[in-house]
This record gives sequence, C-alpha cells and structure tokens, in this order.
Amino acid sequence: MDKWYRGTNNHSAEPLRVTGVNRMSTRAKLGCYFSSELSDAQKYGENIIVARLALFNPLRLTARRLDDFAHSSPAEALVKKWEGMGYDGLIVESVPENSMLEIKYQPEHAIVFANEQIEIVEFIEKGT
Repeated sequence: MDKWYRGTNNHSAEPLRVTGVNRMSTRAKLGCYFSSELSDAQKYGENIIVARLALFNPLRLTARRLDDFAHSSPAEALVKKWEGMGYDGLIVESVPENSMLEIKYQPEHAIVFANEQIEIVEFIEKGT
C-alpha cells in the first residue's frame, strides 16, 4: 500500500507519537494505527494525516486474533515479542461485509511500532 490514512483532532501532523497515541483500548497501545481508506480514517478525527509507512515484514492477522493477543498480554510485551521474531509492525486484514452475520465491512489497518517508520506525506485539515 502506497498511502495510509490516520484521523486526528490535532491541528498539525506533529508531534505524531507511537507510544501512548491512543489510550481508548488495550490494543490501541500496540503502536500507531493507520487505515487503508480515507473514509475510515475520518471516523477517528476531523483532520487527516496521509503517510507512507516503512513496513517491510509486518505480521498479518485478523482483528479477532489481534483482540485475543491484546487481552492475553501487555501491549509492550507483545511488541517486544513480535520485534524479536523479526516483525516491524502489523497488518490487520480487512473484513468483508456479511449482512447475514451482521458484520460490517472493515478496511485493512496498519500498525507501526516506531515513529521512524512514519513518513508524513500530507496533512489535510478539515475545511481546507
């Protein structure tokens, strides 16, 4: 993926930090989240950070598997374990819509473990 998107209510792209970016849930502490789709990122903030991510060997997993991991160990321990296995981030696979099971579509998400993996390409402020 060439460009990834992150919603924010900050009025600039700086400082964008991996650690402690989001304290809403346990799995949010794993790193800095980005969406593969602009419309999805807009759900998380009125301003958008467009970035290229340096992910060369991400661990690919489902959202359900990520939740299982996030509830089994502290985020810092998981990141350390995955980095020790050679992974530099996560790709959370997209979820296709299934109306029979009442599952809504979710686009692919990327999670980077370090600030150096983020190259900010553009900052889109609402109304500009």
